[in-house]
Amino acid sequence: MLTTIAVAAAVLAHGSTASAGGWAGSRYVKTDCIYEPDADLLYSDAWFTEETFTSLQMTVPDLTCDSTLRLVVRTGWIATTYHGWSVYSGRVPVRHLEILGNEESFEVSWHDYGDEDQGCVRSGELRRN
Repeated sequence: MLTTIAVAAAVLAHGSTASAGGWAGSRYVKTDCIYEPDADLLYSDAWFTEETFTSLQMTVPDLTCDSTLRLVVRTGWIATTYHGWSVYSGRVPVRHLEILGNEESFEVSWHDYGDEDQGCVRSGELRRN
């Protein structure tokens, strides 16, 4: 049991970048995983980034507006980076054998984006698409 805990701590402490088309159809590559034969468990963890092209309507403070808010539409790529980990029963990261798992440490950032000024927000009203 102590070996299992030590292996789990080692796996969670190491960082890697996962790639698309993972091992056995999972989101992990083989180097993201450590097998513990005494417990017949596979520990996997990696950092993932997902990108989406999108538009988002948001308000920003602007003291020149009566409402103190200006409406802006941002269009571009939003990237979400997060840490994922899983524990599987057996030697291979097969979805139906996953017994534990989680995603954490989310970071969201924009790149290659443009902001379009939509003008002041009228007091008590926000425009909706």
